[in-house]
Amino acid sequence: MPLQLVLDEYDRIDLPIKDSLLEAWRLQFDRAMVTYNTVVLSERVATCVAEGLTQCLDWDLQPPTEKQTRYATAIARELNVTLSGDALRYKGSMTEFIDRFADVFKAWRIRRSRPGEALNTPDED
Repeated sequence: MPLQLVLDEYDRIDLPIKDSLLEAWRLQFDRAMVTYNTVVLSERVATCVAEGLTQCLDWDLQPPTEKQTRYATAIARELNVTLSGDALRYKGSMTEFIDRFADVFKAWRIRRSRPGEALNTPDED
């Protein structure tokens, strides 16, 4: 029987793996049981699986990078616009936010850096 990724009580994805890998995992689990380290093993597997599952998502459903998040947060703060929860969760939504406001933000920063010019914060749509 292959491994399964269980999303909920209805949705499952079969993950066929080689018998040799399944055997190694049985040995690993048995080792963890003997040493009472199933919690440590569980945490280690959860970290590895989460990283791998993230890489399997379509690009727009992956989380935004730290650099994108810092840039979007600066845009939202300086232009007084809302950064949606979806933008903080999904790279696609984050990219749309940045694309929408990046030019305005750059222009605002240029105006701000020039002494003596009035600072006009752009209107929200």
